[in-house]
Amino acid sequence: MVRRARVWHRWLGFVFGLQFLLWTLGGLYFSWTSLPNVRGDDIRKAPQPLSLADLPSAGLGEAMSSFRGLHPKAEILDLRWSEDVGKRGHFLVRYLEKGVEHHARLDPEKATLLPDIEPEEAGAIALNGLTIPARVAEVRLLERVGQDHEYREKPLPAYAVRLSGEKGYTVYVGRETGQIHNIRNTKWRVFDFLWMLHIMDYRGRDDINNRILRLASVLGLITLASGYLLFFLTRRRRRKIYPAAILLLLLAARPSDAGAQTQERMRPRTRFQQVTALEENSGMILWKGRLWQHVDGGGGPLLFETDTTDGRILRTVRVGGTANRDWEDIAQDTAYIYVGDFGNNADGARKDLAIYRVRKADIAAAPDNGEVPSQKIGFRYPDMPDSVAAPNRTDHDCEAMVCLDGRLLLFTKQWASKATVLYSLPAEPGEYTAERLDSFDTDGMVTGADIDPSTGRIVLTGYTPMLARFLWLLYDFPGGMPFRGRHLRVPLAGPAQTESVAFIDSDRLFLGSERFRILPARIEILEIGGLLPSRLE
Repeated sequence: MVRRARVWHRWLGFVFGLQFLLWTLGGLYFSWTSLPNVRGDDIRKAPQPLSLADLPSAGLGEAMSSFRGLHPKAEILDLRWSEDVGKRGHFLVRYLEKGVEHHARLDPEKATLLPDIEPEEAGAIALNGLTIPARVAEVRLLERVGQDHEYREKPLPAYAVRLSGEKGYTVYVGRETGQIHNIRNTKWRVFDFLWMLHIMDYRGRDDINNRILRLASVLGLITLASGYLLFFLTRRRRRKIYPAAILLLLLAARPSDAGAQTQERMRPRTRFQQVTALEENSGMILWKGRLWQHVDGGGGPLLFETDTTDGRILRTVRVGGTANRDWEDIAQDTAYIYVGDFGNNADGARKDLAIYRVRKADIAAAPDNGEVPSQKIGFRYPDMPDSVAAPNRTDHDCEAMVCLDGRLLLFTKQWASKATVLYSLPAEPGEYTAERLDSFDTDGMVTGADIDPSTGRIVLTGYTPMLARFLWLLYDFPGGMPFRGRHLRVPLAGPAQTESVAFIDSDRLFLGSERFRILPARIEILEIGGLLPSRLE
């Protein structure tokens, strides 16, 4: 038996050792790479806030008539207001004609269809959409791309605007939309190549359920199992137990300071996939039977009222006097909604951290696309450094907030320490230095929080650098100090970039995950009723 196990282990290790190395190298690159830099988000200009006065008062009907005259059999899929960087606004129509999806731009002033973008315009749009100085080296028209092309799954035809420089930037501008759809660079291409090797999909590069990966995973498991089998079959019967080994065993048996943990991963069930406008969801609350959501930086200062059954956007409300630099979470009390513009991963030393307070009565009375006033709660951290060496290396990012007893509690997302620090602020307009209250080893990065008003329990959600999701349930704590009570860690099954959480009731949670590569943005429900009575009461 030992000889047979050695033969299997030797040959499996020889054949799959290279793939194990590729998996390890890919994982190292992914965990040490900043996603905003990979995606080109760090050099893309944030859109300017749009007020109601900027929207045209007439012209849409006539423009739609012109569109219908040219495309009488088109099926309209989407209609939205858009603004090109440095250009006048227009309506963007997404439609289906003869089974093919197209876009058209409508000029509301002249009530006509705008022509497709020319190469020179594409170059200007690309340069105007970036925050860095650059020059256009080449503009090429793409009418068809392969499954493995870096511009796959985006609107065609499009212009590939190659910029001069050592980082290999290429900006992709839609010929029909006039918008920047992708920014690709050398880091992205390395990331994409390693991702292909990592999931072993050598064509489309997005299928994590392909047969090759499944076979390699099973054979890899057999390789590890044969190695452990050989270890136990060939080890000596008598071994001297050294004091260091005893110490390690005692440390392993010692209960974690972080608190209890469920034995098995809990699997949320998908409620619905998010609409396109909410694919970058970063915060949500449940209020009056509706989900109120917002997106993160660059998405506009908007609150979206959505249906809890299918995710339809029922109403959009603009928060006046604000700009969405990096909105990351939302909280509420009986009279107000609080929106946290405190995302701080890009430079780690923001000087304009803020929370915007909005009256619920104003939101309830606002029409669709209406605007509501807000009050600013500005703040700074008492211990934040003046600068951080690189993006996604700070311990003063924040994506989680709750309102408790008239104060706002902020839970930091610590990129370096993989823990969290609790800060407190008054829930009143003004300028403050946040009070540092406590810290907690979450064994991962915290990305969302909510509080159950009926029980006072707090839930934190987050994930590890490899997108292993978790929840922390905090309960039975003294006033305003959630880490001083009891706590339970709940690992969640399935990879996702979970960014938000909201109590439905004391037994159920909504979980919100934004789109990440092939993982869709979705809202899930997690049943915790069977967990709470036995564990928490």
